[in-house]
Amino acid sequence: MTTKALRFGSRLLRQSSLALIGLFVVAGGTSCTRPTVGFCTIDENCDFGQFCSLPAHECTTATVIRGVFSGGQVVPPTASGASGTFMMVVNADSTMGSYTLTHNVPNVTSIDMFQGKVGSGGIPTNKLTLETNATMPLDPDLVRAMKVGNYHLLIQSSALPSGEVRAQLFSSNPLDTAEKISFDGVLSGLQQSPPNTSAGTGTVHMELDEPTQSISYSYSMSGIQATINGIHIHAGGFNVNGPHICDLPAVTDPMVQGALTEAQILDCVSNPMYYVAQKHLWRIILKSGDAYLNIHSEQFVKGELRAQLLRNRAVPFGVVLAPVAGGTGTASGVASFYLNSDQTMLAYNLSTDKVPGITGVSLTRGAGGPELTCVALTASGGADKSQGYCPVVASSGTASDLTATDLTTDAVFLRIKTGGTPTNDVEGQLKLPR
Repeated sequence: MTTKALRFGSRLLRQSSLALIGLFVVAGGTSCTRPTVGFCTIDENCDFGQFCSLPAHECTTATVIRGVFSGGQVVPPTASGASGTFMMVVNADSTMGSYTLTHNVPNVTSIDMFQGKVGSGGIPTNKLTLETNATMPLDPDLVRAMKVGNYHLLIQSSALPSGEVRAQLFSSNPLDTAEKISFDGVLSGLQQSPPNTSAGTGTVHMELDEPTQSISYSYSMSGIQATINGIHIHAGGFNVNGPHICDLPAVTDPMVQGALTEAQILDCVSNPMYYVAQKHLWRIILKSGDAYLNIHSEQFVKGELRAQLLRNRAVPFGVVLAPVAGGTGTASGVASFYLNSDQTMLAYNLSTDKVPGITGVSLTRGAGGPELTCVALTASGGADKSQGYCPVVASSGTASDLTATDLTTDAVFLRIKTGGTPTNDVEGQLKLPR
């Protein structure tokens, strides 16, 4: 065992009254304890650092691969609100893995494993069954690559046959993936789910230092409309409201810098008031882009500003749909969008169940202006829970092209058409957080 591993293990021992909170092989075959007898089949029954679904004598030696699903990890990202988790226990000679997969993706057509790092596409390697529990043949090279994040899972659906949600795979053991990783986000009410009308803006930068198990952060903000009463890091992809990972000081300074030490993070993720499974997933949640910073205020109790913490320059945002100018209707809705990092694809997800008599949908350049081409969106008819992509071009070849300039200048509107007069339609302006 390395000196670093011994130091890390001793810190964990000091922070727990348990006989052993095991991440490491301890000389003499010392086993770990758990609050339930026998197998630890769910995260809630495991203490920090214990590997689930293993008998006590194996919990310090096994390789466990974990992943969390979100639409934002797909390349290009989707605006899906679906989520899920994956856990695989690898046998002693790395030739077989037993896994548990949970998700809430409707109408799944395929689940596949790909070779490909965070933010990149991939090469298909294995096809998983659609069952919750199953096994997978492995080999030592594949296991080594999965441990460091070189593989991911992709769940395809009838709504998004090219992939609705994705989970990057990593080892549960932090010593297997000792990286320093940066994350950035844009604070905006448009990233809240549902979006709000706050005029506040800001940016956030975070760094995860796995060798020291610490997080440093800095953020700036302006235009907050009420007193700040909470600042938290949450687990959850875009369009998903998730539980706390950790709290930051609720300061009102326009520019803030700080850090969370290993001990502070362990205190956060061990708090029984929060999401219990994050004790084993918090690093993987961050590394997968499945975390966000949420700034709560007295006016917006559920969050005034939010920033998805991403490893690329993709931009998620929401649009509130309301009656058109001069309209007489009372219908409302929400549309969620995700512009990929190179501004070539715009994913959409419609929530239009409160709009009666829908007859069509369109993107327009300006309110009531000429329609822009998005074949998938038009074909959806504006139906509730419609998902898909609109292509974005750098410069307009025809008047109906959706361009990156249209989006960056807030020139695009989404209009849901109804069977009544045009004054019963609803629409919303697409505004990129900035």
